[in-house]
Amino acid sequence: MLEKKGFPEDEKLHLQNIILCNIESSSKINLDKANLKQASLMEAHLKDVSLREANLTQADLQDAVLNNVDLADANMTGANLHSVKLEGESILRGADLTSMLLFSIKARKFQSDLDKRTIPKGLQQKFEDNEIQLANNAALLIKEKGTKYLIL
Repeated sequence: MLEKKGFPEDEKLHLQNIILCNIESSSKINLDKANLKQASLMEAHLKDVSLREANLTQADLQDAVLNNVDLADANMTGANLHSVKLEGESILRGADLTSMLLFSIKARKFQSDLDKRTIPKGLQQKFEDNEIQLANNAALLIKEKGTKYLIL
C-alpha cells in the first residue's frame, strides 16, 4: 500500500516515469503536490486520493477508475485520460487539462467542417460514443488548419 501523510511545503514527491498498473487502494492517500510527470497509471483504481496541485503532465491514466479523487489545481497538460472513469465526488476544479487526450479518431472526413469552425454531428457522436457530452455552446479553435483543432 502506498501511503504518505502530507508533505512539508518545500518537499515534493518525485515519481517520474513510474509504472503503476491495477492498483486498488482502500485507504486515504495524500499525494498533494506530487510530481507524477509522465507516470503510467493505466488501469489504476484509485479511491479517496488527494492529488491537489500535483504535476501529472503527460501522465497516462488510460482506463483508470478515479473514485473520490481530488485533482483540484493539478497540472494535467498532455495527460492521456482516454476511457477514464470519474466516480463519486472526484474533483477537477482548476485542473489544467491543456492538450490532454480523451480519445483519438481519424478526422479526415470532418476536416472541411472543422476548417469552417463547425463541429459536425458525426464528430459530436464520436464524443458521445466515448461518454463525453459536449456543451451546447462548445467552441472550436483551429490550431493548425487541416490537422489540429481544439474544442472548448
